[in-house]
Amino acid sequence: MPDSPERTLWAGSPALRNQWAFLLAALVCLGAGGALLARGFKRLSAAGPAAAAVLSLAALARRKSTRYTVTNERVICVFGLLGREHAELELSDIRQMGMTRSLGQRLLGVGTIQLDSSTGEGVEVLIEAVSHPHAVLELIRKARSERRAGPPPPAS
Repeated sequence: MPDSPERTLWAGSPALRNQWAFLLAALVCLGAGGALLARGFKRLSAAGPAAAAVLSLAALARRKSTRYTVTNERVICVFGLLGREHAELELSDIRQMGMTRSLGQRLLGVGTIQLDSSTGEGVEVLIEAVSHPHAVLELIRKARSERRAGPPPPAS
């Protein structure tokens, strides 16, 4: 009997709210542009919104250039905007799972999931700054258990 087809259980990217430094800098630039405009520096005041736009686009690009996928067979991480890096880890090869959440991440409701392989040393896959990290970690744990258990016996 052939294995069931691979199906996506979860897909996501780093949370945009984890890019708070870029977004805060964008707000500061907007404020500075407004202050310059109020003081009569019309030409110079355009730099504030332009810098804010660049910073906002940088935050969005960082988020969109990373994609995580959990299937019933593996965890896939794709990184990069121009050059792409692709990392995969079979669920059956996962030896240890963990999660880290700095104080800032806890305040923002995000976390980083660490997956270690039975074939390598150290952390092999990091799923960084995802929303609802406990739920994602539990989903991976459940999928790993199901994968290790194998397919159910055929019905008679």
